Amino acid sequence: MLTEKMHGVVLCAGLGSRLRPLTSVLPKPAVPVGDLPAALRNAEQLLSAGFALVHCNTHYLSTELEEQMKSAALSRGWPSEKIRFWNEPEILETGGGIARIVQEYSSEMGHERPWDTLVVSGDIVADIPLNKMLERWSKRSASETALMASLPIDRPRKDVTWVDVSQNFVCGFGADATPEDAKAQGLLPRIFSNHQIISGELLASAKIEKRSSIDLFYRNALRRGDKILHVPLDEKAIWFDIGTPESYVRCLSTLGLSNDHSERWSRSGIQIITNQESLLDSIAEPRSSLPHRDQAKSKNDSLEQSCLDKINNQSWQWLGHMHRFPDRLLSELERVTRRVGEMSGDERDEKLASLLVIQSHTRFLKGNHSSGLPAQEGAVQSGLVRGYLDVSAPPSLQGRSLFATPLFIPLALLVQSFEPSNLALNNPFWLLITPPKQ
Repeated sequence: MLTEKMHGVVLCAGLGSRLRPLTSVLPKPAVPVGDLPAALRNAEQLLSAGFALVHCNTHYLSTELEEQMKSAALSRGWPSEKIRFWNEPEILETGGGIARIVQEYSSEMGHERPWDTLVVSGDIVADIPLNKMLERWSKRSASETALMASLPIDRPRKDVTWVDVSQNFVCGFGADATPEDAKAQGLLPRIFSNHQIISGELLASAKIEKRSSIDLFYRNALRRGDKILHVPLDEKAIWFDIGTPESYVRCLSTLGLSNDHSERWSRSGIQIITNQESLLDSIAEPRSSLPHRDQAKSKNDSLEQSCLDKINNQSWQWLGHMHRFPDRLLSELERVTRRVGEMSGDERDEKLASLLVIQSHTRFLKGNHSSGLPAQEGAVQSGLVRGYLDVSAPPSLQGRSLFATPLFIPLALLVQSFEPSNLALNNPFWLLITPPKQ
């Protein structure tokens, strides 16, 4: 089998800044797509195709990425040794990251030269065209030293990939040709889909430096007269760059994944935190400032209705399940509950919860049972959808009354990354913290 002597690489070292606040606690390749981190979906496709090992480079929140990937892989029955992580203290970009992994691993294994390597991106959700890529690669000539897959586009862009009219070969990139020159030469504009195969020959001669794969491998190959094979993807192919909240939600909507966890928690009450101040500041109010229980109840009744009106006028979509509670959220929640514990026992905890938490029940969960929360037709296209992810309460907090029923909270409220504060309700990412399975 061709994959038995090929390296498989999933690139996972990006920063994901456009996807905040979600990427304030998770690296983008670890963001759930249904019940798996995005990068593991791609790694699983490679492992299922016969790759003995999948390599992942890491940089931002590298430990969190590894732990999320390992936890999810275990749930799918993949041994942890099937995935190897390579941390980059200083990011090497795509080309340098690939060259470093392959050259160092080949030296470690005593290979005479690097194996051919199939590379995909951890933050691209797609059905990888593995069969087409491997079939084309198996028939290559000696002068065909790389392969790139691409997607169609309507008009050229700065990051265009130029292919010949037969769509069999890649001929250049970006400013290598103006649109007018490209048309005269019979070149077609495409966009690199981040699916590629690089020959061991190209990898052996590459320097480990901070450069893209296009600059480090492909331009060099064309300059020396090599050919780059091309595999075109169909317009209807599943392919999403989940780099923004809009594209992430659109991806999940298109895939039509359902929440298998919803029935478990939808029968119980759900607590919704919508406090517009810092969560910690609210908890830290002195005892004398706490309103009388009856006053608090009246206040919460009206606040509950206001909250439900706002929330039920939006559409909600389940984004995925996290197999492990993120460390950055855990430290914040533990800090909050420690302050609660310092103030007094269970009675104080309940009083504070009555200020922070709006009680709602199954009427909040009417509508779309596949996602657990109501969804309106056309909401994804209009940009009204808010997404939520579910995760079990961490063991250190499972005994607290605040976590006895599912807790629904704007992620921005925890990471304190929003301004002004009323964006807590409008933030696209919410967290559903569920009690552990019985």
